[in-house]
Amino acid sequence: ASTEWSIGFDAGDFETAQNYLTANVSIETSLALTGLPNSKLVLSAARTGFEIGEASATIIQDNVERFRLSGNINGDNGDASAVFTNTNGATLTIAPNAQQNAGVVSVNGNTVGTVTDRDGIAIIVWGDGSIESLN
Repeated sequence: ASTEWSIGFDAGDFETAQNYLTANVSIETSLALTGLPNSKLVLSAARTGFEIGEASATIIQDNVERFRLSGNINGDNGDASAVFTNTNGATLTIAPNAQQNAGVVSVNGNTVGTVTDRDGIAIIVWGDGSIESLN
């Protein structure tokens, strides 16, 4: 069985760049994951501007954040980004609309690699010059 929810609202000409609806939603549910007992998933999303929004998915185990995927989109200028983080201080930030360096890999705030687009393939170039594909 599956459940599908959809909420729609047509604001017509009511919304403008200066006059728009904002919204926040958050859903929290318990998870039954092998190797991650006492876990929960928190999903949240917000409309923070006329064509601007952000969302995140977080896995929490024993009240400790284990993994987070967050992202934002700005329809005004086409910018978007995604950030993956873990409890070891590693962060992968990707901005798919960027021209050259599409992202950065860091550990505890120190850059250890960059993400570039090579003929449509996302490549991490590590500090030592080695490369790794994200595809």
